[in-house]
Amino acid sequence: MFEALSVDDPQPLVGTRQPAFKRVAFNGFACLALAIFGCVVGAFRVFTSRPPPPPPTRTTAAAAAATRLEARARPKTTSIKTTLRGASCAYTMQDLRNGKSGLPVYIFGTTDAKGKKRIAQMNSDCEEQGLKCSPLPMIAGSKLLALNQESIYMWAAFLQTQYEVALAVEDDTRFIPKLMTELAKTVADLPESMQVLHLCPGALYGRKMTWVCPHHFKCNAEKHFSLDPEGRLTGNTTKTPNGRAFLKWPSSDSIKKDAIFHGSQYECPNVDARRIFTGGPAAYLMTRSGAQDLLQQLRDRMLYEPQVPIDVFLGDTGACREDQHFMSASPQMCMEKSCFLSGEAWCREEP
Repeated sequence: MFEALSVDDPQPLVGTRQPAFKRVAFNGFACLALAIFGCVVGAFRVFTSRPPPPPPTRTTAAAAAATRLEARARPKTTSIKTTLRGASCAYTMQDLRNGKSGLPVYIFGTTDAKGKKRIAQMNSDCEEQGLKCSPLPMIAGSKLLALNQESIYMWAAFLQTQYEVALAVEDDTRFIPKLMTELAKTVADLPESMQVLHLCPGALYGRKMTWVCPHHFKCNAEKHFSLDPEGRLTGNTTKTPNGRAFLKWPSSDSIKKDAIFHGSQYECPNVDARRIFTGGPAAYLMTRSGAQDLLQQLRDRMLYEPQVPIDVFLGDTGACREDQHFMSASPQMCMEKSCFLSGEAWCREEP
């Protein structure tokens, strides 16, 4: 804000020369003020001007492509906010440790008839388990890209709430009976540094997928909610004091020998390419710091691999952060729904 300037002469001159003197003084002062103002503006332009952007490189081009993909897939923010029931109510880590009901759960699903049936079943399970479940809005597009975008906006929406912790699960997840009691025991067995806990990677409960329909696989796990790995676990398989989770990211000799780690080799040079993946189904517990990190990591990953499978991304990120990301050991906190159906029933469910 500029203040008006004035010149006061306590003893003005007298006679015919007085008006001319005042005009000259005023004009001189005005010219000086304009000159100073011009210098200030010129200096401001020099210091605030930016050089022209460099020509697009491969990196910036990839970033621009990822931004365009993100913009096309972005749902309306209000559609997410209104879906998350009770988002204004806090649920704390201490609530979880006490096994308190009301743990928020974000569900990935579809809007077709099959998806609506699965969501209805999930809502029923949530009411029985005392969970606060909210289906996420589906994003149109290729499946892999859509799942990545839905994950990004789920994490962003979670960070806008007062929740300290929440679950994210696929709609074909079947929780262990008395989930809150079992989950509280496992969390109590984990280090304070825990940011993400994967509840039930299929390779750890022996999913053993086989064809049962022309276009569908089915789980053939022999045990329910038990640690029954596919193949022999390798690497550091140390568990928490009560054996409820792995302290290090396990690997398996059932993973193909030519498997490749596509995460950051600079950040994680020692990750075993035969690490356990997190899907089957993707279901995990996250804290706010865990969600913030996943959000940034996936955005960075999509700059050069926009359609990375979400379970591969979660496995890569977890294997890089063994002191913050963990996997359930015994018991497994959930399983895929098809594990509880006969082949014939699953084929009817998955037309």
